[in-house]
Order: sequence, then C-alpha cells, then structure tokens
Amino acid sequence: MPSSRWNHIDRPTLSELLTVLPGDQRQLGPDSWPKRRLARSHSIVINKTRKPSVSTPTSKQQNSGPKRKPAPQAGGKKPPEKAMNKPRQESGEQPSIGRLLGTNILLVGALCVSCVVIATLAWRLLSSPVSVIAVTDSGQIIRPQPLAKAFVTDSRVLSFSTEAIRASFSHDFVNYRDTFAQARSNYYTTEGGQSFAKAIDPILNDLRERRLVMSVAPLKAPSLVRGPYLLGGRAVWEIQAPISVFLEGTQSRFAPQERLATLKIVRVDLSESPTGIGVDSIQLAPYVERR
Repeated sequence: MPSSRWNHIDRPTLSELLTVLPGDQRQLGPDSWPKRRLARSHSIVINKTRKPSVSTPTSKQQNSGPKRKPAPQAGGKKPPEKAMNKPRQESGEQPSIGRLLGTNILLVGALCVSCVVIATLAWRLLSSPVSVIAVTDSGQIIRPQPLAKAFVTDSRVLSFSTEAIRASFSHDFVNYRDTFAQARSNYYTTEGGQSFAKAIDPILNDLRERRLVMSVAPLKAPSLVRGPYLLGGRAVWEIQAPISVFLEGTQSRFAPQERLATLKIVRVDLSESPTGIGVDSIQLAPYVERR
C-alpha cells in the first residue's frame, strides 16, 4: 500500500522541497510520488504563510483613478486628521476655561469685599451714639445736658405739671384709649407711665361701662414743694396741685371731687422726651383747704 511504502522513504529536507517545483515531472520518477505530493503540500503551507505582495499601480492607473494617499510606513505612522485636530481643539478650549475661572475668582473676591464693607458700615451705624437735638416751642435748640443738672426753670416745671394733670384726667368713654396714650407718651417716664396706667385703669373701665366723660380743673395754682434736688443721679422736683375732678354722663351728673395731686418730676434724656423732664409718679389724695 502507498502508506507502507511511504514509511520506508526518507523524508526530504525543507531546502530540497523548495527546489522541487510542483510542475517539474522530469526530475521525479514514478517512485517519488509521495515526495511530489509532500512538496505540493509544503508549497501550499509556505504560500499561505507568506504575505500577499502589493502590486504597484502603473502610471496610467495613477492618472485614471482617484489619487490615494500612500500607506503609512510601519516605523512612522501618521495620525488621522481627526486625531490631529483634537489636540488643537483642546488647546483652544484650555484658554477659555482659564478665562472663566479667573472671572469667577474676581467675582467671588468682589463679593467678599462688598460683604465686608457692608458689615463694617452696619457696625459703625449701630455702634455710633445717636445725637438728639431738642427744641423749645419757639424753635430754640436745647443742647444736651447731664441728668444731674437742672437746666429747666421752676416756672417751666410748674407749667409742665399743669399740662400733665389736665392731659391725665381728661377722657371720655369713646376716645379714652387715644387720650390716655397721648398723655402717657408726652408727659410720663417709662416707670411713671406704668404706675399711672395701673392706677387709672379702674376709672377708665367705669367711664366705658357708664358712658361718662371725665374732666379736671385746677382749684389753685401748683406749688413747688421741694427741689430741685439730686436723687439717683438726676434732678428731681416735687409739685402739689389742688384739683377738682368732674364726672358727667348723658343722663346723670355727679358732684365734683376735690383732690390734691402730688407729682414727682425728674430729669430724663432728650431722646425720651424733648422737654427733658417727665412725671415719674402721681398721687391723688382728698383735698382739705386750710383756713
């Protein structure tokens, strides 16, 4: 059989197989059929492993067909155009990003500076002392004076006490809230207004329920009992004024009540009262005329 015959034949070397061509029938005898077959198989394997040869186009083909760029060499490959343009685009984007970052940093810095300036101005405005300028009824400016100094004359204190008494006891059942608020804010200190509100609240309730009108009239001119003297770091005056309180209703009328009003007037800051004085306390007691 051919397979047993092939086993006794020596295998040719690679150089011998390459020299033997598949179509050369004259150099091979009838006994070398396996060698010829082996040479053909080896030639097929060798041809498969070889790279296909690239045929160079002729001058006519180059002129007739579209121009093609030569294939890049293995040692120096040219990058495609998109890859070449990409670094240029990135290099163009980098300056714009840097410009935006710089602008944002400047805006943040300006915002911080403006916040510091606003906070400084607000602190200066709140911490700076407020200068109050008081004026008299005639328009004369009253310069700020220490509370221990009694810069107000006695006659001014007496007239102030008369005004305070009239405003404190002139109310009706309709407008008593407004008249009381005006008297408290114009003539009383903070502590004096609180004590006066507690004392007169029952009288105001009686006016509202019985629909009464209250008024006051002086029996005599007010007199300065004591003062000015220093108490608690400020000047103080004590005034007494005999008054008559009237209560009238729509269908009834009551007898007048004679009372002795004792007022303690003290110096206050001009920011609290433009007159510089205020009623710190007021007391009503039955009045008995001395003969």
